[in-house]
Amino acid sequence: MAFDLITGFPGFIGRRLVMRLLDEDEGARLVVLVEKRMLDYAREAVAAIDAERIAVLEGDIADRRLGLSDDDYERLRSEVRRV
Repeated sequence: MAFDLITGFPGFIGRRLVMRLLDEDEGARLVVLVEKRMLDYAREAVAAIDAERIAVLEGDIADRRLGLSDDDYERLRSEVRRV
């Protein structure tokens, strides 16, 4: 299954981008990369938007391999269609 990877969630622009992508494509599945300090807020936002179509993954775009475990990184590499 292919996913879109979104950064900047649950910020102002990231949140609106997520909502727009989901509105435009009923089959869209998203992974949101979220910094640790924003995890609780991101999970609340996902629950309010569409918890079944959005997966929250803790990471940081400034870290090597996004700060992800090898398994998570490889899964993203193989399943993400757009960033």
